[in-house]
Amino acid sequence: SFALSDLYSGLNLQMLLYLFSIWKKGTGRYAGVTPAGVLYLPSGYAEGALPRHAADEEIEKARIEAHRMSGLVLQETAVLQAMEAGMQGVFLPVKQNAKGELVGGDSLYGMEQLGQLYRHAMKLLEDMYRSLREGKVAPLPAAKTIMPCVYCDYRSVCGYEEGAPARVLPKFKKDEFYRILREEVRHGDTVD
Repeated sequence: SFALSDLYSGLNLQMLLYLFSIWKKGTGRYAGVTPAGVLYLPSGYAEGALPRHAADEEIEKARIEAHRMSGLVLQETAVLQAMEAGMQGVFLPVKQNAKGELVGGDSLYGMEQLGQLYRHAMKLLEDMYRSLREGKVAPLPAAKTIMPCVYCDYRSVCGYEEGAPARVLPKFKKDEFYRILREEVRHGDTVD
């Protein structure tokens, strides 16, 4: 699932880096494009969460809920309507209410906000590059509900032991997140 706090900490950047590459360096039909968004599609389906004799409607509702995407989408109604007819929030993390307003919390962005994300992601990459070059590769996994080490194929190589320090990721609300990114720009902490 998508979380702005993860992006701030350098997690789940892969899809955004693809988007930024096309946005900034796209050629041919991808030259000069405006990014419409980045969406993560859940790959699993928790059938066991339903009662044994669930009605067809319950099963369909659970299937749709299990496949609702999370991520970032451009705050433009025409773009979103092209992505999901009816804009009911069936698959997209946003919907249009009865007044015609877009409802989507952290998922909606404007181009200024995307620029802030771009600059922050480039700074993260530069910092990662510098750390690797300097040999700073100490294991410090992000403390989440399930420690990533459980799934890591290299856990026996890195030397991280259960109970050792882990990164505690900050939690941000959308407004606070973009305020922090604006502050980075004011202090010259970003890369163009």
